[in-house]
Amino acid sequence: MVNVLTASGSGVEDGTTFPRRQLLLCVVPVILIVWVGWSHRWTSDDGFVNFRVIRQIWAGNGPVFNMGERVEAATSPLWVGLLLVGDAVLPLRIEWIAALAAIFLTASGVAFAEFGAVTLWRRAFIGRVIMPAGVLVFVALPPVWDFTTSGLESGLSIGWLGASWAVLVRTVLQGGRPKGGRSAWWVCVLVGLGPLVRPDLGLMTVGFVAVLVLFEKQWRYRVRVAAFAFGAPVAYEFFRMAYYAAIVPNTAIAKEAGRSDWGRGWRYFLDFATPYHVWIPLVLLFGAGLVPLLYSSYVRETLDRIALVAAPVVAGIVHGVYVIRVGGDFMHARMLLPSLFCVLMPIAAIAVKLKGQWLCMGALGIWLIVCAAALRINYTERDITDARFSDKSFVPLHAYITNERRYYQQLAQDEHPVTGDDYRKWLSAPNGLRARARADHGERGLFLDANWDERPSFLPLRAGSSEAPIVAVVKNIGVFGYEAGTDVFVADQMGLADPIAGRLRLATRGWAGHEKFLDNAWFAGRFAKPQSSAKVAGSDQARRALNCGSLRDLLTAITHPLGVARAWHNFWSSFEFTRIRIDPVPARAQHQTCHDHQRGS
Repeated sequence: MVNVLTASGSGVEDGTTFPRRQLLLCVVPVILIVWVGWSHRWTSDDGFVNFRVIRQIWAGNGPVFNMGERVEAATSPLWVGLLLVGDAVLPLRIEWIAALAAIFLTASGVAFAEFGAVTLWRRAFIGRVIMPAGVLVFVALPPVWDFTTSGLESGLSIGWLGASWAVLVRTVLQGGRPKGGRSAWWVCVLVGLGPLVRPDLGLMTVGFVAVLVLFEKQWRYRVRVAAFAFGAPVAYEFFRMAYYAAIVPNTAIAKEAGRSDWGRGWRYFLDFATPYHVWIPLVLLFGAGLVPLLYSSYVRETLDRIALVAAPVVAGIVHGVYVIRVGGDFMHARMLLPSLFCVLMPIAAIAVKLKGQWLCMGALGIWLIVCAAALRINYTERDITDARFSDKSFVPLHAYITNERRYYQQLAQDEHPVTGDDYRKWLSAPNGLRARARADHGERGLFLDANWDERPSFLPLRAGSSEAPIVAVVKNIGVFGYEAGTDVFVADQMGLADPIAGRLRLATRGWAGHEKFLDNAWFAGRFAKPQSSAKVAGSDQARRALNCGSLRDLLTAITHPLGVARAWHNFWSSFEFTRIRIDPVPARAQHQTCHDHQRGS
């Protein structure tokens, strides 16, 4: 038996013991998530975008995707920072560092969520069996298995959420009093990191900070909480505005994260909730866990305890509504996993005693088994690859949502495509290597459609248009860019890493993050010699548009050397540059930018 501090309903501490078998039961979800994460290990094409940014940092080019162009292509600054540190100290390839770190962070998030919930429930109720119900629901979902790795920041998101919940519980229930206030400074800093994990996780940060503000009883300590919590995100935002000349990452601009698409977002939500019947465990856990917890006399004793329980639930719901509002994502369930995990944190583990609770746990157990063993997505309507594979079972036509792991398994023809080497059977990887070889051999040129065609179109570069000797125009920038190396300028037609493509005016809604497409004319007009690019229709108009008004100012802001004056100008112009939207047709864009410039003059 292990002694733990518990409490009666009124909050009086008691020496009730906690059986070791219950502690072992709480370890089971952590072991399971490590196992399924490893057995589903992979790296997405977008994950290689982060790795290329790290290569650029080591090459002395800064946190950019291409040398000589300050564009924020990585959505998570904190994930890039952690990978950079790992790459500096660990004797492993960056791909394996990302995979192992993601598994560790996800498992840590699950463990922290359980720790916080167990601490709360043992204070609120005595003599009950602790069941790790909420985390088992999360671990049982197949999308969680897929996005435990992937090279993206999903593991960091879960780890940060779990750690924030655990320290909030410790702070509110323990009531520690470090020097200068009741909330430790590092607790405030930790819960404030949400926007650096992903900008949308700032919604969770607001909820967590609200708990600490309610916990503090003096205004000077409340101000202190806000200062420590928002200090790092605000400092990074100032850096972003001065360095990248934008107020959000380029990925958010390309995906139009400020616009609404409720219809597509609702389909995205149903695409996640329906196959796994997620409403079943939520109803069971809310009835057997959340409602008794909120109605317990211990929780209702103080406002900060009510806020402690309610904040993650409300923040998770608000985050989920935001994801629906912006139209969801093209990766099945990925964007909604942090929402669900946040909602589940107060009931990550629950104390069970009443007959009704045991009945709910029995029903939940049935769902867990069925979900983990049998419930799967079954896309059968459309294959968005280029018909190279006979298996057409991972993309539904109606919603443009992919089973992303399955998609890249087929492209790589590998069960676990983790490293760049694992993608060598996909044309994008060898083409990236060929581009690197041509750069190493001293060639200079612009390659159009470089990652899909075996013999891409070649145009000579205009002098001074790029610091890199090779400019390659591609659609899938991750694996190609990683294999191409830092001396190849990878021009992104989809806009996630390109300042012009990302700012195209959105005409129609479709596949999230892939609704904008920059025609070859724009790249020929920007990089190629005028006489050689004439055969690319529209390149002359594109060149004129790029040399007029707001587009000229934007390119100047992100390509000219960064000094104090440039940083100051970028900072104040970042609002304007973020709002720029241009017509995708070069002729109309030329009229728009040059006419507006002349009118402004």
